[in-house]
Amino acid sequence: MTSAPPAHGGWAPFVDPPGVLVVTSAPWETTCTAVRMPEGWVVVDSPVEPGEPEGLVGTLRAQGGDVCALLVTHADWDHLLMPPALPGVEVVLERRTAARLEAEGPAIAAELAAFDRGEGRAARGLPRPAHVRVVEAPDTFTVGGGTVEVHPVPGHTADGAAWLFPDAGVLCPGDYLSPVEEPLVAAGGSVEDYGRALDLLEGLLARVRVVVPGHGERLTPAGAREVLERDRRLLRRPGRARSTAGADP
Repeated sequence: MTSAPPAHGGWAPFVDPPGVLVVTSAPWETTCTAVRMPEGWVVVDSPVEPGEPEGLVGTLRAQGGDVCALLVTHADWDHLLMPPALPGVEVVLERRTAARLEAEGPAIAAELAAFDRGEGRAARGLPRPAHVRVVEAPDTFTVGGGTVEVHPVPGHTADGAAWLFPDAGVLCPGDYLSPVEEPLVAAGGSVEDYGRALDLLEGLLARVRVVVPGHGERLTPAGAREVLERDRRLLRRPGRARSTAGADP
């Protein structure tokens, strides 16, 4: 593991494996991943605290190359804060995520504002990206001059996209396979869909070298399988997978 220069205060990104940079925000150990592609960096999701998205952009430029695309795993607000730091950069949304943002945008914005007020600061507005590409999972497409796969993983919420970078061997599953969170089923999600998402993700683990969950440390495929089996056990226990409506993202 190679440490890169701190991007924002004591918030330090790490490069592991080469060409993959992961940063972790303090709230909920929220991750943001950048993968170097032939035409620049492709970023998945966002850091949480004010100033961190801009710090990440500066760090990526210092590593060499600009950001050429932003991918979003799902429409919880803590994964949506990157666009203001990337004006003009294309934002890629899976169809269900685009639909959820359209239908629930004001409610998602209210959750972000409540978080900021709870931290004793002015409320940020929910970003509205200007350049959006909508894809439908499952699909394989080109972004940044390289190949990316999108796989459908609703269950935690009504939407959900797992992004697989086959050349880098990196899987970004959103709020699944987290070593720091138990399975959480929010409004619009379901235990049945969550279980199907785990089945799909299990099939992808043989193709990757590193898994970056939306919350918590990076995992080897073996470590991700351990978390996956834990989550299956928890889903089988009555009342164990709880709703997060009105709680932390």
